[in-house]
Parts: sequence; structure tokens; C-alpha cells
Amino acid sequence: MLKQKIMNNSLIITYQKGIFNNADIKELECSLENAEIKLIAYEHPPRIINGIEELIPLIMFGLSPDIANAIMLGVATNFVYDAVKQFLMAVYQKLTYKKLFKMSNGKIKENNKNPIQFIIGKNRVILPTDIDEEKYKYFVDNFFEMIDKDKFQEEYFCYYNEKSCTFMYYTEEEVIMNSRFNNLHNK
Repeated sequence: MLKQKIMNNSLIITYQKGIFNNADIKELECSLENAEIKLIAYEHPPRIINGIEELIPLIMFGLSPDIANAIMLGVATNFVYDAVKQFLMAVYQKLTYKKLFKMSNGKIKENNKNPIQFIIGKNRVILPTDIDEEKYKYFVDNFFEMIDKDKFQEEYFCYYNEKSCTFMYYTEEEVIMNSRFNNLHNK
């Protein structure tokens, strides 16, 4: 695997081929220009996932360490916050019109719950793309406030609970246990 140094002031996105086209990536780049954040995009081929979807996202975003540290310390400029919020809204709007599919138990199904992760430090925020736009805007508006700065050094998965409008933190082990529990009871 090729290792590259992550550039400062950058947002990195990796996504499965076919999710975004060149025009989409250009539009996402424009949403970050005011804050002088560079978008670094990597497209990967479709892959077989034999595991828990929450741990293996179709789309993953990450902030360069300088931006992540500024956010966690509360010293990022409003331009950075606004640019990332605008970026998240642009991604949501692009995915609203995309149909993604997954194969499960030998059947092809529409995958309207797209596993997307936004990584800040060791926090992995699971973006809720299967909710209406008003609730997604609420999520985006509260995105930075809900990141638990005390958990910055530990790995946690953060989920938005649509029913209670709260953010829930889980360790990787808890995500695995919740996934197994949900799979057993949803059959």
C-alpha cells in the first residue's frame, strides 16, 4: 500500500466507484474553497464485504491532523466549521438522488442506509443519510458540538439517534455486539 503524507488543510474522502463522478467531486471541492481546505479524493473499486457494515464504510471522510486538532481544541475558524457543514450538506444532497445496492443472502437490495463515516482524531462519526433533510441539517448544525473532546484519544463510533435527537457513543466491541443483536432480532 502506498503511504502518502497527508497535506495540511485538507479533507480526505475515499469512496466506492460510481458514487461520485468528476462533476460531483468538483462541486464538493468548491464547498471547501472559502476555508482554503483542499479536497483529496480517492476512488476504490466495488468490494465484497464480509463483515459489519458500520465498520467498513462505502464512503469515508477524514480531516487532516491540523484541522482535527484545531476543532478539538476549539480554535478552528468559523470558515472551517462552515465549510465542513456545507460539505456535509452537499454530500447528503448528492446521495439523496443516488441509488446504491448491496447483496445480502444472495439477493440484491437497495441500500438506502449508506454506511458513511467522518473521522476526527479517533472518533468515527456515522453519518445518518437515511433521514429527512430537516433532521440531517440538525445533525450537521450540531456536528462539532457532539464530538466528545474527552474521547479524542480513544476510538469511538458516534451515532445519531433519530428518535431522541441525541448522539450516542459506542466502542468497536459495542458496535459488533449491537450489530449481532440487531441481526438476530431482525430475521
